[in-house]
Amino acid sequence: MPDFLRAEFIMGLLWRATWQSVALTLIVISVMLIARRKIAPRWRVVLWSLPLLRLALLVVPTSNLSLFNLVEPSGA
Repeated sequence: MPDFLRAEFIMGLLWRATWQSVALTLIVISVMLIARRKIAPRWRVVLWSLPLLRLALLVVPTSNLSLFNLVEPSGA
């Protein structure tokens, strides 16, 4: 069976997407609390779309410029 069809692989993708989405949500909430009404409604929608996009996209390209690079992967 190919590796990408294994339950462990899929659950790993789901777990990673979930905790990264939670982290993004906390960042968005922090920005909203700090900025209050200074952020235009259009930018609020953009900010809230980031956690939703992370949940929707289980596989995302890697980047050297990421907050998540500060956390060691649990599988390594």
